[in-house]
Amino acid sequence: MLSTPPSLPTKTDLAIIGAGPHTLTLVTHLLQKRQNMRGKILVFDKGGKWMNHWQHQFAALEIPHLRSPAVHHPDPNPFALRKFAESRNSEFFPPYDLPGTQLFEDFCNDYHYCMNIPKITVVAGLAGAGKTTWITQQIACSDNTTSNILYFSPGTGNVPIDQTRIKSEYPTVKVFGDGQEVEFLNQLSTADAVYIELGFYLELNAITPILDNLSYRAIAQGAAPYRNIAILPPHLQDSEYHTWAEEIKPGAAIDISITPTQL
Repeated sequence: MLSTPPSLPTKTDLAIIGAGPHTLTLVTHLLQKRQNMRGKILVFDKGGKWMNHWQHQFAALEIPHLRSPAVHHPDPNPFALRKFAESRNSEFFPPYDLPGTQLFEDFCNDYHYCMNIPKITVVAGLAGAGKTTWITQQIACSDNTTSNILYFSPGTGNVPIDQTRIKSEYPTVKVFGDGQEVEFLNQLSTADAVYIELGFYLELNAITPILDNLSYRAIAQGAAPYRNIAILPPHLQDSEYHTWAEEIKPGAAIDISITPTQL
């Protein structure tokens, strides 16, 4: 959903009024069952963005958590919110593990983002912040059994921990590491989504040449250039990642007093 669409088509297959959690649920379930509906749905809301009225109402009434347990959310997978909150278990309220308001809002924001995800997404952040976890959540948003998804993590050498996790959880995702750059680039044209995970040990500008190359390729293929996402602990408010990233996603509340060595 765009807050200020440049123009509206003269017709659409499906128009929905209101962009609250129920519409988000409807759209995500529909797109899971009918991938060919992507780009054929228009959602209208006077607030101009997803969940706008819901956010204002919850804030005005100072509601700390939802009344429904954690399995009730827009994702067709009932355990998706649990997976999203792997590092935020304290935001579930007893006695029935009711999701906190901010947790649910962050989950929904993340979910409607992944419905409109750009072709190439570059993810960076501190060690242990949850970069790979965030990527797996985005992969889960898609029909990963039929989509052509690429994952590339440079600089891992002989310790491909994150690549191994991606392969294990999503066997259909094509995973690339050091020494496979050419194969990775050659498959860009047929990919539906591409994720590049930058380890904490890399200087953000060290990967610029390959990212620029990817950007040119994406534009040539009619797709948007790459998008930078940083996964950071909630208490970190000022860092090089804040300058680099187009969007900051809350990650695990790790100890930032330990500064790893970058390459």
